[in-house]
Amino acid sequence: MYALEKKKIIASLTLMDDLFMQVVLEEQACTEYILQTILDKSSLKLKEQRLQKEATKSAWKKLLY
Repeated sequence: MYALEKKKIIASLTLMDDLFMQVVLEEQACTEYILQTILDKSSLKLKEQRLQKEATKSAWKKLLY
């Protein structure tokens, strides 16, 4: 797949995909596979993976007040 085609596909992703991706990316092997595909580097290996966490309502209150 050409780089421009990959960029168009990536650009078409929406926030609605976020929950699905959050579940899929819990597995480091899935994260590596997606990055290997996007970057076209089959030898890519993650050293560390940190997922975004959803803040609770009380956590937001602590940050804002």
